[in-house]
Amino acid sequence: SFTGYGTHHSKTWQNLGRVQLTNGSLFSLPGGDAGLAVVLEGGSEGWNYSPNQSFIDGNVWGTTAVAGAGHRSSYAVTSELRMPLHETINLSVAGRYDQYRYSGHTIGKATWSGGLEWRPIDTLLVRGSYSTAFRAPDLHYVFAGPGNDETTAEDLYSCRADGASDCSDYERNLIRSRTGNRQLDPETSTSWSAGLVWSPAIGLDLSVDWFDIDMRKQVQDMDVRTLLANEANCRLGSADINSPTCVDALDRITRTSDGRLYGVRV
Repeated sequence: SFTGYGTHHSKTWQNLGRVQLTNGSLFSLPGGDAGLAVVLEGGSEGWNYSPNQSFIDGNVWGTTAVAGAGHRSSYAVTSELRMPLHETINLSVAGRYDQYRYSGHTIGKATWSGGLEWRPIDTLLVRGSYSTAFRAPDLHYVFAGPGNDETTAEDLYSCRADGASDCSDYERNLIRSRTGNRQLDPETSTSWSAGLVWSPAIGLDLSVDWFDIDMRKQVQDMDVRTLLANEANCRLGSADINSPTCVDALDRITRTSDGRLYGVRV
């Protein structure tokens, strides 16, 4: 009587149109002709997740699910110029602009890259590159509906207010809630690489490359313990209660009328 089956349905789709124009002999350089490519893109993508209603309502013990759906359109223009500066040196530069539109919100970003190749001898290639990039938030992070799950954490504010030296006795069950955010900014990154390719024989290539990638503004849920620590600092005066950090933390934490910790919005 307490068992059964639940079915979740999910769907993603993407449409993309692409036009590419190339000119392999744009102008002459000491190492040969420079080549140019220009690409125009446009399309749309969508996401829909419909879990069983019992999971949404919290009627399945130990688990939960969050429904959501949304779509967005995207446009991009990119170009790349490859220039043989010398018989042994090739330089390539590229630029790109992307724009995403959804729910009255627009995200646009320009990125670029550059690369250099040097072949001192026929069997050895030395290469390096630098580039910037960005990534629009996943549709799930943008359009997910409200959902809850249960977790545990130490009530740091009550612990410190009581002057306790050990907060393990203040661990509480609480509701962790989350929902999509349509105001999210894109994730960004910069990267560079350096390496070489050695071709000692026909059909044999040996390569080694070093990559360094710096990612910023990554989209993620907030940490429950960090929010509770911020709340304690703000309420007890070790942080400015009017600061943006305190205002945000206090807005995310829910307590009952008698002060018991109830939930955290991440």
